[in-house]
Amino acid sequence: MNFRGFSAVAFMALFLAAPRDAAPEEKVAAPRSRPDAWVAAKARIVLWTDNDVEGSAIDVDVKDSVVTLSGSAATEAAKAEAERRVKGLDGVKGVRNLVQIVPARDKKKVEAADKTVRTAVEASLKRSPGLKDIMVDNVAAGVVLLKGTGTLDEAATAIKLTRTVPGVKRVISQIASPA
Repeated sequence: MNFRGFSAVAFMALFLAAPRDAAPEEKVAAPRSRPDAWVAAKARIVLWTDNDVEGSAIDVDVKDSVVTLSGSAATEAAKAEAERRVKGLDGVKGVRNLVQIVPARDKKKVEAADKTVRTAVEASLKRSPGLKDIMVDNVAAGVVLLKGTGTLDEAATAIKLTRTVPGVKRVISQIASPA
């Protein structure tokens, strides 16, 4: 075998075996560090305003930006959805999902007129100190729209209070919070 033929074959083998340039890696921004209280408030707001999760039955604890979810959910899908929603929040480093599956009991939703619901929610918000800038914008078919300004803790408190009012089926928050 001549040397030139061998070197051409060797060159081709090396060329074909060489790794191809892969597509450039996407650069993913590192999660922004947030205080645990901020992460907890944001997680509660997300869960309490979500249609697919009975967030008022889920407790949130945060330590070193790792969120622990506990409490109950009606289905495995609701449990998984709660975890998915919280994982997507800024500042969350991990989620421990300890939510128990407890099938929905035959609990009856209290049906109430929207005017009655609005009056009860407004009274509840007025009784709570620090919520003076949060108000009811609208109530339709038991869905309450809150608006105004407040810290994340104040927004979470307002949402939680609203969820406890008989006849409230869902809360939508348009409460502006400083960064």
